[in-house]
Amino acid sequence: MAIGTLNREYVSSLDYMDTRELLREILDTSNEKMSFIDVMELTNRMVQTDQTTYRHFVNEDLFTLGVVSAVSGTGTTINVTITAASKDSCKAKDTVIFPDGKQGYVQSKSAATNPVLVVISLDGTAITNSCSAGDNLSFYANAHGEGTGSPDPEEWPTTAYSNQVQIYKAKYAVTDLQKTSRIEATIGGKDFYFYKVQDDVLTKFKANIGFSMLLSIASAANFGSSAATITDSDGKAIQTTRGLNQYIEDYGINNTMDGTTIALSDFEDLNRTMTLARCPDSYEVYTGVEFAMPWDNFFNGLQNNGIISQAGRYQINQNMEFGVTSVRLYGRDYHRIDMPQLDHRGVTHYTGAPDEYKSAYFIPRDKVMVQGGGRVDRLRVRYMQNDGTDLRYKEYVTGGLAPRPTNDIAELAFSYESVMGLEVLGAVAFAKMTPAATT
Repeated sequence: MAIGTLNREYVSSLDYMDTRELLREILDTSNEKMSFIDVMELTNRMVQTDQTTYRHFVNEDLFTLGVVSAVSGTGTTINVTITAASKDSCKAKDTVIFPDGKQGYVQSKSAATNPVLVVISLDGTAITNSCSAGDNLSFYANAHGEGTGSPDPEEWPTTAYSNQVQIYKAKYAVTDLQKTSRIEATIGGKDFYFYKVQDDVLTKFKANIGFSMLLSIASAANFGSSAATITDSDGKAIQTTRGLNQYIEDYGINNTMDGTTIALSDFEDLNRTMTLARCPDSYEVYTGVEFAMPWDNFFNGLQNNGIISQAGRYQINQNMEFGVTSVRLYGRDYHRIDMPQLDHRGVTHYTGAPDEYKSAYFIPRDKVMVQGGGRVDRLRVRYMQNDGTDLRYKEYVTGGLAPRPTNDIAELAFSYESVMGLEVLGAVAFAKMTPAATT
């Protein structure tokens, strides 16, 4: 028997008598829930493919420049030889604009690999010095005589672009004892560690796919190949999809800024390139923090320089807003959106990382036109599904503790598989702006 006042020291000395004060929920500070692939799903840009490699075709420009390789003759009629690479830029009876502004009529065109054009001045003035080797010629129209026949037939090729699916997998398992053991914390109201691991594995599984859609470099099309360039340790063929970054680097607009901070000249250069590429006039600009800060500094600086009036930036009785998310500049709208994937300290934004996290990705907001009428999404994900099997997300449940046991091992295992790849249509209209390299 103990004599005296009951105190905290006494109770704490009794084994297992005290309870523990715990916040039972596990805090989610990694914040990995919303990935690139989630955005594609939310915007209904998931499209089935029946093949591991998928393609689309793009029409060619109807007008191309002729490149001069040689010039002879004087006065109002000259002979212009154009390069073999530009021989399809014109035909006989076309009209041409010279670099000095004078114009001519293509009376005839030879059948040589480097065609010779007989060109007559349209206004009767001399065109002797109107062009020279290396100049570009614009063939903008044609002219025909009365009662003449049709010109030579024309045709334009299409260019095929392709990408491919990649196989993604993940797995987690739990033994019989751990599956039935409760823990102090809860996950979704359930106090078994199994559910935390399940949530972590699924979250990382989708994040892996999302990062791949952004950053992956395409391998050779190895599925179905008898000479795969990449295999796993069992000799199975491996292939990877082309991510957004590579799509833009290979086919889109790549602008390196004049310095490490944004200047008007950077947007001038970008706008010229976009205009010549027939790009749309409204873009979403996806950035990480390393581009977002100079973006805000630049557009706030325009206000400080008097280019934007104070009244245009601020309104009375409202909070002062120094961040600039949407602007219209040189006839185009730009809407900046944070892309957390570019600021991931374990994947993209770390000491010694490549410069992708410093870049801005310009994504057209419209759909791309289809020849003959209609429009389709410019950015989408292709996944495999057929004959009752959906490989967008496939779950396999195995082990002796599975609802339908597959063996006598006392564990429950969940495996996940996804077979999908990115597709960018009309990549010529996508752009990337990257700060100049520092020495």
